[in-house]
Amino acid sequence: MPSKTVTDFTSDTSLILKTFKTLYPNVKEGDDLFVIFNAALNILQLFPQKTLSDNESSLENYLKKWADGYYSFTLPSKREKSPKGTCSDPAIKEMVRVVCQFSEQEAELESAIHDLFMAAENVQGNLLEEYIADRTKEFGWIWCYGETLRAVDFCSHDGNYLLQIKNKNNTENSSSSAIRIGTTVRKWFRLGSRRVDGEYVPDFKWDVLNEIINSKKKPGVDKLCNMNEDDYHAFLNKVMNENPKIIKED
Repeated sequence: MPSKTVTDFTSDTSLILKTFKTLYPNVKEGDDLFVIFNAALNILQLFPQKTLSDNESSLENYLKKWADGYYSFTLPSKREKSPKGTCSDPAIKEMVRVVCQFSEQEAELESAIHDLFMAAENVQGNLLEEYIADRTKEFGWIWCYGETLRAVDFCSHDGNYLLQIKNKNNTENSSSSAIRIGTTVRKWFRLGSRRVDGEYVPDFKWDVLNEIINSKKKPGVDKLCNMNEDDYHAFLNKVMNENPKIIKED
């Protein structure tokens, strides 16, 4: 089925707003979803692509599917790992077994551990967003979950400041980068690197994010946001203890 965005139907922001309010009369100005919607309305290219059949091809159905992504969203911490869709290559395992002088049982265990590392890497980006959402909500920041904004993960309480979250500085595709051109979308990444005694070591960027959050917090909030790597690890520890199925199958 073809993918379409809101401008495939109209670029008339008054019509888009009127249609949205007709479909969702209970969503009021100031509600998180309305702030997200208004941010996209101000920059129409932020509306993401949605798959619509020929029978569904209308502005109304696009907006319904757009809102459904928000309403049907499941927290990353509550999800379960999908069953593995392919088999591991036994030749790869044999190569590692020989080089490391593993027994068959040791090689099998190392292969299973490798799968866990890969699964953890796949979900960490979403958990990073959930952590940030949990720690920044009291400052008025809104998590734009459910693929409601293209290449935008958070917005300020008024929707005027848009933020894209990345785990590393090299985990970005060209479309994510392109969306920021000519917009107010700013990118932040958690993990960089620096050289110490000739070796690369982690260089965490939490201070940069805290500065962004604190500079755009909602009025009336006096405390300061202080996210850090230790607190993030504590969050991950809690999540994994409560739901190991995020990365591990039974």
